[in-house]
Amino acid sequence: MADGGEHQDNPNPNQEPETLQIRGLFACLSSDEDSSDEEAETDEESEGDQVIGNVDEDSENAAEKEKPSTTKVAKTPKHRQKEWAIDDTWDVSGFADEILDPALTFPFELDTFQKRAVRRVERSEHIMVAAHTSAGKTVVAEYAIAHAMRHGMRTIYTSPIKALSNQKFHEFSKRFEGIGSVGIVTGDVSVNPEASCVIMTIEILRSMLYRGDKGLSQVKWVVFDEVHYVNDADRGVVWEEVIILLAAEVSFVMLSATVPNYREFAGWVGRTKRRPVYTVKTNYRPTPLRHRLSFRGHDISILDTDGFHPEAFHQAKELLNEKVKQAPKAARRVSVTFESRPFGMTPGKNEGGTTEGYLVEKVNHNDPSKPAGRLGVKPGWIVVAVNGEDVVGQSLDQVQQLSKEAILTDNHP
Repeated sequence: MADGGEHQDNPNPNQEPETLQIRGLFACLSSDEDSSDEEAETDEESEGDQVIGNVDEDSENAAEKEKPSTTKVAKTPKHRQKEWAIDDTWDVSGFADEILDPALTFPFELDTFQKRAVRRVERSEHIMVAAHTSAGKTVVAEYAIAHAMRHGMRTIYTSPIKALSNQKFHEFSKRFEGIGSVGIVTGDVSVNPEASCVIMTIEILRSMLYRGDKGLSQVKWVVFDEVHYVNDADRGVVWEEVIILLAAEVSFVMLSATVPNYREFAGWVGRTKRRPVYTVKTNYRPTPLRHRLSFRGHDISILDTDGFHPEAFHQAKELLNEKVKQAPKAARRVSVTFESRPFGMTPGKNEGGTTEGYLVEKVNHNDPSKPAGRLGVKPGWIVVAVNGEDVVGQSLDQVQQLSKEAILTDNHP
């Protein structure tokens, strides 16, 4: 398999779209097929129309003969439109009896949606799995890979970004060690491209289809990880093209985030490939969503396992309206030279009215050559010592005299 063009990594690969949309010409392909089916049904209804009733027997009155007929029309029943997306509600209690010799075993009990999906893989049927992150969708992909290996066929595992491709390459290399070979083909690297399972981005697979790559003839399964990327405004068309161009005998495993219209998308795939797509969905979220707001030094919980907390916004609003007072920081020790006047100082008073040091009021940071800029002095600092000599309680004149003798340094706690 040769290299091809591909899209760079998406900064947000875990985003979950609200709905999936099919765009452009490829949406019209399946729509035209449906329209043809409906037109055929309409023709059948017209051919089956039957006239019931008698024409007026008074032949002497010509005007009466020309009056509009009030006959009734009985139409043949309209054929029900074929369901291409089918919710899998199979009773998993018979899983062990039906899957006597699984292609791949796991060190844990499979969930209900996983068992249903595995059964469809054993039957080489299209399957779409909609589940939250970390719910276990990869189990279905791994089983499809092992199923193809058992039959001496190949699997292509597609991902939307190169980072995910690299991750899966390392995971599957360990998972299928001793069972089958694993390769990867991206725009950056090509390792074992003729392997039993080849991981690649969706753009690489499209390039292979365009070229008519001979390696595709042995493919039994194509896994579309993060297939909800079909909703991407720029790249979604690539998934549509690949689904349309793949051979009819290739079966799909489509892994998606939970979206409201996953059955609608599965139906489009089914109509396009003229094969049913079985859908499996779980609302279980193993990694709970937690939303927190860090605002002005406060950590506010907005959403957690207990639900939504509307009071969080009231708390944030109160903090927003609260007038924050920046108290001068005591014990800020700086050395100054008064001649260059790096900043203005006024006596800083404590609550008892006594002088606790000299407050820095203004700092000229516009000129980095000024001492204040080099020192990093900021308004609100307290000058408590000059060249190591404590100035607390001294007069401003005394502090100024010390400042004239001070050596400028940038050492302060």
